[in-house]
Amino acid sequence: MLREIKEEDLPAVLAIERLCFSMPWSEASFLSELYSPRSIGLLAETNNRIAGYICVSYFEEEAQLLDLAVHPEFRRCGVGRMLLNSVLGDVKKTGCKNIFLEVRKSNSDSIRFYEKAGFSQTGERKNYYINPVENAVIMRLEL
Repeated sequence: MLREIKEEDLPAVLAIERLCFSMPWSEASFLSELYSPRSIGLLAETNNRIAGYICVSYFEEEAQLLDLAVHPEFRRCGVGRMLLNSVLGDVKKTGCKNIFLEVRKSNSDSIRFYEKAGFSQTGERKNYYINPVENAVIMRLEL
């Protein structure tokens, strides 16, 4: 089941965030997106457990996929695809024409996931990530 992220979901969301990323978002970052009028935050639940979540911000004709994480126990079960497809539909309704994201250059699984969803690599951001320092691959999908 998909639904909007609520403030009471943040402890579970933050736990997944810490499992998935070397530089996890803070609670303040999630709260900022949660209450932004130009953000979409969805989570996927399975058996009353949060399996994953996605956060996207948008402005005029562009959207930015900010965060997508799936709990390791629920990976390769379609949770990420379901979250991404749902938020892409929501973003289209806002009038966005393109959505962008950055992903670690070494994260080949995520790059393949986004390419299967129709994203293409458009460039790199040098030393975008820290802990460890790494370039980001910029990806874009025309909506």
